Amino acid sequence: MSAEPPPPDEPEPGPPPRMFGPVYWTAIAFAVLCILGGLAIAWLGPRWPAPATDHPTATESLGERPDSR
Repeated sequence: MSAEPPPPDEPEPGPPPRMFGPVYWTAIAFAVLCILGGLAIAWLGPRWPAPATDHPTATESLGERPDSR
């Protein structure tokens, strides 16, 4: 009778899982785009041309406004 080794209880470990897969890099790219978008809004927001309005601005004092009814 030949003595065979018993089958292993646990299978051989495979390769380790990938840490930085495509989902990770997609999330990093989205985060970078959000940061760049926020910087663009902060930088361009005050410089963006405001629409012309006829109403008084918030910096005027009440004495310069016309009398109401």
